[in-house]
Amino acid sequence: MGLILKNFAYSTLQHVVPLIFSILLFCGGAMLLVSAALPIVPENLKWISQVEPLTFIELSHIVSVLSGLFLLFLARGVRLRLDAAYYACIAVLAIAILALTFKGLEWKQAMMLGAMLLLFIPTRKYFNRKASLFTMQFPPEWIALIALVLALATWLGFEAYKHVEYAHDLWWRFSYREDAPRFLRMVLVTGAFIFAYGLYNIFKVARPEQSPVLSADDRARLHAIATASNDCTSFLSLMGDKAVLWSDSGKAFIMYAMTPRYWVAMGDPVGDAAEFPALLWKFRENADLHNALAVYYQVSDRHLPLYLDRGLILLKIGEEARIFLPTFHTDGGKRENQRKLRNRMHRDGYSLHIIEGAELDAAMPALRVISDSWLATKKVKEKGFSLGFFDESYIRSTRVAVVKKDGRIYAFANIWDLQNREQISLDLMRYDPEDSPPGMMEYLFLDTIFWAKDQGYQWFGLGMSPLSGLEEHALAPLWHKIGRTIYKHGEDLYNFEGLRAYKSKFDPVWRPRYIAVPPTPRIPMVLLTVARIISGGFRGMFQKR
Repeated sequence: MGLILKNFAYSTLQHVVPLIFSILLFCGGAMLLVSAALPIVPENLKWISQVEPLTFIELSHIVSVLSGLFLLFLARGVRLRLDAAYYACIAVLAIAILALTFKGLEWKQAMMLGAMLLLFIPTRKYFNRKASLFTMQFPPEWIALIALVLALATWLGFEAYKHVEYAHDLWWRFSYREDAPRFLRMVLVTGAFIFAYGLYNIFKVARPEQSPVLSADDRARLHAIATASNDCTSFLSLMGDKAVLWSDSGKAFIMYAMTPRYWVAMGDPVGDAAEFPALLWKFRENADLHNALAVYYQVSDRHLPLYLDRGLILLKIGEEARIFLPTFHTDGGKRENQRKLRNRMHRDGYSLHIIEGAELDAAMPALRVISDSWLATKKVKEKGFSLGFFDESYIRSTRVAVVKKDGRIYAFANIWDLQNREQISLDLMRYDPEDSPPGMMEYLFLDTIFWAKDQGYQWFGLGMSPLSGLEEHALAPLWHKIGRTIYKHGEDLYNFEGLRAYKSKFDPVWRPRYIAVPPTPRIPMVLLTVARIISGGFRGMFQKR
């Protein structure tokens, strides 16, 4: 019972203590700014003018202003329980106490900040989040409070010095009794601080942190779990562009990319399904520790209750196409073009080969040439995260389907195949753009489909069609209306309808895919972040694929 009460008390204090000190620090920052806007008390000024150089007063005034601005800024970090905010606040409070003393012997205000500092120091254990102060997001209400404090301090200053006639030389006039110039310099410093911080937030690019290179043991371990899973997208863990979070037993993992504000998991957890609930909590806890939101991209409909139970909302982002292989054929008039294409390619001497191991190693230089030529001709850059890119270590970790004629490779695609033969899919697909005949990629698709059917696989994955399958009803959710609009009119950015139409030629079964996100008004920013991660940057987002 005692342990339960102790845990309850700590859990409560973990939320209450940062909130209280956030309010106190914000008020302390406002007090410093208001104090800097008003004249120094005449009695104090008379005494310090005899013992303190003017330079000390002027510098202390500027330091006091900056300390107030920093406390307004850091109060948000304290509210978010950032460890960096804890240490920064201790330093700023100590500096502010000295600045108040040298600025005008404002000992009452200095004692208030001193008491705040003494109470704040023992609270270190409540600030355990690892995140940068420069990645904090300020909600509208917080921005409004800061704006209100700055407006109040500025208004009080202008009211206090309205009897002083403005002159240009006030900005650089220095004197013990010249309080109005000090106020003007405070306005200048405040404006410069806000402008610099705003400029930083506009131009900064939050790039995902680089994951460590996968070792041979890591790759083998991931490959073993991926091939034993029920979803081909688990092979994306072998690309090396994502971090991996393991369950406590090591039988399941989540692959994800990190940005300062969002941790984006790719797909569902992989491995032993019994460990998924604890692993999802572990991922969210680790993201929360770094002051980031946990996001799950392209999750399937198999584990939706797990995401709902964690308070997440689900947005449909498209549909995945899958062919049921036991019934697939190219007979009849509907599939006549596909049948003719295969027959023509076979007559011309083209054939499909599945290579791996030493044979794949020998073919790797040719695959590299084809990939580079395809990228250059299409004028696109490699994608990532949810799509494969050409990396020799990644390609070697899978089998590869190649189209040959007279011993020369004209096209290739690496294969994701599951041990239980429940599903198989192609990932990276490239062909020689100069010497390949028309229809090369569709032929590669068709021959691989028939090969997989002969091998006893049940489903052939054609990949996802983004934003397809969203509701068109007048009462459909707002996200569906937005998605449908982009789907219909966004051809300059992505061939949405063309991709859906091409996959529909194979009469696939469509299965929904979702993004699971916390309830937040920042959903558009989440989607933009995911798009940037996949595209490798903002520039890649606007290259048509």
